Amino acid sequence: MNSGTQQLSPQGFLVVAHRGASSYAPENTIAAFDLALQMGARHLELDVHLTRDDYLVVIHDDTVDRTTNGNGPVASQTLAALQALDAGAWFEEAFAGTRIPTLADVLTRYHGRAHLHIELKGHTAYLPQQTVDLVRTHGMVQHATFTSFSSPYICRRCGLMLPSVHRLAGRGDQRCRDCPGACTGVRAALSTRVFGDPRTRPAPAC
Repeated sequence: MNSGTQQLSPQGFLVVAHRGASSYAPENTIAAFDLALQMGARHLELDVHLTRDDYLVVIHDDTVDRTTNGNGPVASQTLAALQALDAGAWFEEAFAGTRIPTLADVLTRYHGRAHLHIELKGHTAYLPQQTVDLVRTHGMVQHATFTSFSSPYICRRCGLMLPSVHRLAGRGDQRCRDCPGACTGVRAALSTRVFGDPRTRPAPAC
């Protein structure tokens, strides 16, 4: 990882704020990411999906039901419809009015301030290409790690687009047989401490 943004705690753990400071603010929002930086994290983990009109948005689930006041799949909605939803009140009333950020918002806001761990969600074939292109456009290639639990998704597609990019694939601690060479399994990566708390609202673990 880039030495300019890597931060190791005294115990030798890499501190990564999983969906931001998601124990204290609604996950995958600017509020959660800002708070994570205030708490000392310099690595932010987030999830991206494509909207119906091909914008990259930062949200974990395939649907908006759990973390907004809306319902239905992310991929079936436009950016305007998604950003009209309240993505904060479900967590705490103090966060009412919080919006789903775009990946462009996040890249702009945290450029030079954090290393981003971008997990590719959704199921569209061109999601990796659009994500890599946007990160490149914002000059964040050396300050981003692409992750996915679909190894071919992250290895072959992102690897061929950016052979030297940081990539982690969720298939244990073995390299994928078709990987161009830079990808390692998530369990072979540095031990990670996340700013998350399992006692908070139930959510998928990945």
